[in-house]
Amino acid sequence: MKIEIKTKETFNTFAARRILSIIEKTVDSKSFCTVALSGGKTPAGIFKEMVAIQSEFDINWRRVFFFWGDERMVDSESDNNNAHMAQINLLDHLPIPSFNIFPFRTDLSVTHAAADMEEKLRNHLEVLSTNSIDLVLLGLGEDGHTLSLFPNSYALKVRDQWAYGYLASPTLGERLTLLPEVVNNAEYVLFLVTGANKAATVQKVLYSKYDPDVTPAQVIRPITGNLEWILDEDAGSLVKVNPKKK
Repeated sequence: MKIEIKTKETFNTFAARRILSIIEKTVDSKSFCTVALSGGKTPAGIFKEMVAIQSEFDINWRRVFFFWGDERMVDSESDNNNAHMAQINLLDHLPIPSFNIFPFRTDLSVTHAAADMEEKLRNHLEVLSTNSIDLVLLGLGEDGHTLSLFPNSYALKVRDQWAYGYLASPTLGERLTLLPEVVNNAEYVLFLVTGANKAATVQKVLYSKYDPDVTPAQVIRPITGNLEWILDEDAGSLVKVNPKKK
C-alpha cells in the first residue's frame, strides 16, 4: 500500500498524472486498459485536469474502456448521475469511441441494471482474455463507505457476483455497485480523497480494527494488485505517509 499526501493546489494534477501514467503504461504493455471510474465532487476536478494534460501522454484512447464503480438510479442526464459527470468533464473531451463506454443502465429496474452490468463486464474481460479490471478509482464517504457499499449494508455480504443493485436506504435510494470480489482483483486501486471532514474516516479505514460492516472501505484489499491512497493535506492530516503495515 502506498499513501501520497498533496497540497490542495497540487492534488488534482498529481492524481491526474498518476491515473494517466497507469493508463499509458497498461496500454503499452497489454494493448488495452479497462478503467472503473468513481463519482462525486473530488473526481470532477481530477477529470478536468486529465483533459488539460492528456496531450503530454502517449495514449491510444481507442484501446481504453470505461466502466463505473457505482451509480445512483437517476436519469442518465441528471447532475447526480456519475456517468454523466464523467462524460461532461472527461470523456466528451477525449477521442474515445462510444462503444468503449459502459455506464450502468439506469433506465432498467435496479435488479436488471445490475445483471446487465455484470454480463457486460464479464463478457468484456473474456473478450480481452483477462480476468481483471486494470484500474479502479474510489472515493470515500464520511461514514466510511466506498462504491455504494454502506455501513451494515446487505451488499457487503453478497458473494459470487460482480455487480449488485439494491435499495440502500429510503434516504440514499436505489444504488448500483460493483462488489469487492471484482474490485479486489484489479491491477491498480486508487482512493482519491479530499477534505478535513474525511480525515478521521481515512484514519479509521487505515488503522482501526478490521470491521467492514462499520467501515465498508476496509473491505477493499487487492489480492495481488496495487492499493494507493492519494489524499489532500486536509484528508491526510491524521495519516502516517507510507506506513509499513499493508
